[in-house]
Amino acid sequence: MSGLNPEQIRLFRHNGFLKMPGRLPTETVERVRAAILKDMEREAEPVVRDADGKVVRLSQVLDRDPLFLEVASSDVVLHPLQSLLGPNIEVVRNRHNHATLNLASRNSDYLHRDVRQWSRPLVTVIFYLEETTIENGCTVMIPGSHLLPGLPVLHGIEKQDWVEKSGIVDQ
Repeated sequence: MSGLNPEQIRLFRHNGFLKMPGRLPTETVERVRAAILKDMEREAEPVVRDADGKVVRLSQVLDRDPLFLEVASSDVVLHPLQSLLGPNIEVVRNRHNHATLNLASRNSDYLHRDVRQWSRPLVTVIFYLEETTIENGCTVMIPGSHLLPGLPVLHGIEKQDWVEKSGIVDQ
């Protein structure tokens, strides 16, 4: 896969995200899913549990299996990122270094922001390992929300008076 074209870069800067047409090879997706499901089943720490004690997130995936770093440093990831960040790309292990099992019925965080104020040199790469829909708990992105002013909270943003009045959540 090659880098991004100028229109994709503009779209990323405007919307704050970009759905890439490239995909991981099916065999790689199957290997990643198997590694995640194995550790979820074993409840291999560190994990995050829901209110019922069910494992819903595996933390520190880059330290669990070399496969995860292999995927994070693959051409399907690096080539587009180089178009946005330049050639010196680092994997940040203390942010989004996890695998999450999203369950729509259990997801109580309606609108959140990962950081209080967006900073351009930090990009999150998300791989969906199965078909995702609103019904099964996919992450919904609000285009342009990264450009909102700094917020005093990271979670429950929809309850902020000005956010509620703006109607951004319903866009």
